[in-house]
Amino acid sequence: MPQLDPLLQNAPAVVAAVKDRLADLAAALGAALDLPFHAELGNPETWAAASLPTAFAGKGLLVAARFGASAIALGIPDESGRLPSWLHEPDEAGRTKLAALAEQFGNALTPALGAPSGCHAAWVDRLSEALARSGIADGAASLPLRLSAKDWTMDARLVWPAPNPRALLHSHFDASYADDPLRSLPPYTRSLLQIEVPVSAVLATKRQPVAQVLELGPGSLIQFNKSCEELLELRVGGRKVALGEAVKVGDKFGLRIVSMVLPDEQFKKISHRKPAP
Repeated sequence: MPQLDPLLQNAPAVVAAVKDRLADLAAALGAALDLPFHAELGNPETWAAASLPTAFAGKGLLVAARFGASAIALGIPDESGRLPSWLHEPDEAGRTKLAALAEQFGNALTPALGAPSGCHAAWVDRLSEALARSGIADGAASLPLRLSAKDWTMDARLVWPAPNPRALLHSHFDASYADDPLRSLPPYTRSLLQIEVPVSAVLATKRQPVAQVLELGPGSLIQFNKSCEELLELRVGGRKVALGEAVKVGDKFGLRIVSMVLPDEQFKKISHRKPAP
């Protein structure tokens, strides 16, 4: 009897992880596609290509995360033509959005499966063909996902396992898995890379007495000894790591890195003791 794929064995854990991180996934989709998505999970079911919605025969967005030898895929068909047109040929900003979306997708599954060895998102011309190429066959696990934005909805599908991940998104997986330095790291080390840390962009800071802080109210002005044209500080975990300039990414605020800040060097004086007589 052939060995059951580990992703299929862990199907209940995958469903539980997606349910727990559903709001995060919806937020990641909204940030990437500039749409305020609301997501609702359907009941787990068995994958059957013949019963797929007709929209899966057409174009759409495919998000995939690889765990071990297999992958989990999220297919979002563009049934109503409402997905952003930039997905067809994304520029640098678009590729950054898709990379962030794929990473969030992988992070949502990490509690159940460990850290993924690669996550990607891309536009495909035929969703059903892309999924079939990856080896997803009837009997695989499937989880319906209804996405709604404003006055329209779309039915997406989470499906696994895909035993041939490279066939999902040809060039993306081929390029990343061939020379991915993270693949050689132990699973525990890779899981540490998924820990989230606070990242902030700071224009200026100032210390004030509590008495002055208590006097603040609507209309109050606080003056900083820094020009508004100066570079912003990028802080990770409260530590300054880079300097950058404010940029506009769609209707959002972004930070373009200009220079990295090296850690402060610390020197400790070494005392020379005279040898004992």
